[in-house]
This record gives sequence, C-alpha cells and structure tokens, in this order.
Amino acid sequence: MIYLPLKKQVQLFLGWFRGDGGYTSSVNIISSFNKILLRLGIIPFISVNTKEQYNKKTSHVYKGRRIRAKYDNYQIRFSFNKNKQNIFNEKIFQKFKTKISRRHGFIDENYVYLPIREISISKYKGSVFNLEVDTDHSYSTWVTSIHNCWTPWFAMYGSKSGFDSIEECFGKENAKYIYGVETGLSSDPIMNWQIKDLDNRSILSFSDAHSGAKMAREATVFTCNTKHVTCNIKYQDIVDAIKQKPNSHLKISYTIEFFPEEGKYHWSGHRACGIRLNPQEIKNKGIICPVCHRPLTIGVEDRISALGKKNSSEKLNLVKDKNGLTFVHNHAKNRPPFVSIIPLLEILLEINNGSPTKAKREYDRLIPSFAPEFKILLEKSFDEIEKAGGNKLRQAIEIIRNRKVFVDPGYDGVFGIVKVFASKKREIKPIIDETKIDKKQPTLF
Repeated sequence: MIYLPLKKQVQLFLGWFRGDGGYTSSVNIISSFNKILLRLGIIPFISVNTKEQYNKKTSHVYKGRRIRAKYDNYQIRFSFNKNKQNIFNEKIFQKFKTKISRRHGFIDENYVYLPIREISISKYKGSVFNLEVDTDHSYSTWVTSIHNCWTPWFAMYGSKSGFDSIEECFGKENAKYIYGVETGLSSDPIMNWQIKDLDNRSILSFSDAHSGAKMAREATVFTCNTKHVTCNIKYQDIVDAIKQKPNSHLKISYTIEFFPEEGKYHWSGHRACGIRLNPQEIKNKGIICPVCHRPLTIGVEDRISALGKKNSSEKLNLVKDKNGLTFVHNHAKNRPPFVSIIPLLEILLEINNGSPTKAKREYDRLIPSFAPEFKILLEKSFDEIEKAGGNKLRQAIEIIRNRKVFVDPGYDGVFGIVKVFASKKREIKPIIDETKIDKKQPTLF
C-alpha cells in the first residue's frame, strides 16, 4: 500500500482515520502512514502513550470493566502541510485546524526541514551501537536523520537548515549556553574563524568514536594554565577551559585537525552527475546543476562564504616549532592555533604503494617499538623518524608538517583525497595559498 497511486492513498488514510481516529498499537501501521502522509505533502506528528503510562491511570473503565493496555499506543496528529489533496477540508480534521495552519518548517519533494525544538537528556544503561555506511554518516531513525553542525542540508549551519546563527537555531535563551563548536571533517579553524557568530566560542576538534582505529585522529589539546609543576585535571577544569573562564586551571593550547578538503562536503556538487564546483565557480555559474538542472548540494566552503564576515586584509601566521611542525595562528583574533595531520596508517599506505597488508604491518611495528602515533606525526625529530621508519616516512612527515600536501576536495558525499606525494595523473592543488600567508615569523609557539 506504500506504493499505491496518491489518490488511493488518500482514501486509504481517510478510511483509517474515520474508523480508528489516527490511533494504533502497531508500529508498522504508524510508520507506514507516516511515509504515506509525507508523500501526500503532510507533515505528521506522532505521539506515544506507553502501556505503562496508560495503566497508571484509573479512569479507563468501560461498563464496569477496567481496561488495561498490553501494548504501546501511537497517535498521528498534524503540524503543517501543503494540503494538495484537500484532505483537511473534511469535518473530522477541524479540531486540528489551528495547528495545521502553523508553519514551523518547510517541505519540498525530497525532504522535510524542521528546527530542533528541544534537547533532553535521558539516563541509559546498556550497549550502544553505531552503524555506518560509506556514503552517508547520518544517524537515522524511522522518521528523522541527524547530521553534525557543518554538514550541508540538515546541519545547523547547513544550506537548508533555515538557520544562519546559533541563536536562530536554539533561541536566545539557549544560545548563551553554547560555549564551543566542533569543526568536523569538512571544516577547520581557518573557516570557523570567519564566522562572527563563533568569535567568542571555543573551536574544538574531536574524532568519531565508531571504531578503535579511528579514535583520536583529531583532538583538542589542553595545557596547564598554572605555575605548579603538577596539574591535577578535573572534569570541571575542562569545562572551564571550553567556557574560556579566565581563572581556569587549563586552557585550550591548540587543536589537531585533518585537512578539510578530505571532507565529503567541502565543495559543492552532484556526485550522481559528476559535477564538482569550487566557491568561485559557484559564484560564476550558480547553484543549479548543469546536468540535471536541480539544486546542487552546497558545500561547507560556500556556506562559509555566505555566512563569513572575513576581513580581506586579515592574514594568517605560520609558526614553526623546533620539530618543524607548522602551527596556523590568527593573532588578530587571539584564537588558539591548530596543526593539520594525515593519519599515520594512510601515510604508510601511500608509502607502500597502496598495500593494506604492508601498511598495517609497518604500523603495528612502529607504534610499540618507536612511539605513539601523535608523537610520530607531531613531536619526533626527522632524524629519529628516519632511523625508525626509513627515509620515505621522514619525507612524508616533513611534507605534512610544512603543510605542503596536495588535495582533491570532496563534494556531495564523496570523500576528498589528500596526498603526500602528488600524483601526476590527478588534478590537484597545494593546500596553502602562499599569497594569503604572512611571511613574518612571530615568536615560536
């Protein structure tokens, strides 16, 4: 019945609603009608009355008999709609008239876009599972899809979110409790520094925790803000550092980032049509796909251009430490700097001509016998690296620390490619635009 013609689905829904009033104890029925209503341009609201809630009440008595529930009960209500089928002209829907006329979002032929109205915390004890596929990192339920804040379409700063600021999204009263944002894979601090909305909020970097090998690939580095030799770190100290409290024992020293071009939504485009456009091309050609003539998936760089308040005269400072590691500073805004890395296993994969077996074998040898991954990427001297891993590994890490890698930006769900050793067969560009870098070297970080 999910695939019936629309006119028949209208009659199916009307018949069910006239008979059962939008109530059912079947998850399959309620989820199926949810899909049917969305096809009809109607945004439903589904409420749940659990059997425990129902049985706590004492008023469910019929002809002297106490009615008890064995199952949860679901009820369909309505928020707003296009009413193309004139369904709500019938008398049975008059009681929903006020709610139906409200507009809390919008709907198009592909999606329903709704704001976050409330965030609540529930205690839970048990196993948690995360299912991930190659082309989509959304978290999906039977009615919703959730993305991180810089992912196009559904994210807080996404092109279809309807929000251009944290205050618009969460409301004025709640926005003041948002103390920081996480950069995600498709953006880095350079991009977030351009957003005025984030000027007084911490820029943080964390990794997905969906697999052991991919934990701690990005990180926020905290350092002790006191003169004591030891610093007993407590949870509240981390909170205070993120809140940028002046008396905090900790401070955010810097963040460790991926090169954002590797993100799946860095540039705009259509993967199905093979179309990928950079911000300048979008500016010149517009946001309509030249192949299918539908709107492109707008990338993070384009959203930065739309939301950013960057001063064109503002320049970044590249500062090298004693190990040749380049820190990117924004002294004008007095923000913590950042460094960019490529995971060690990906470096070894490139060095070993794409052989996963050889790369993993070398990775498993280096970590226990030489140093942890971050120390290899960020701290060990080039001579030490060459001695432990060979000249090719030394060259690779030297290139990364100097931010001289080459990138092929991702778009519309397609991961970008970041390479240490440039391939002549690929159209790739240096990550650093030398014309925008302040060549004056300030005090070393």
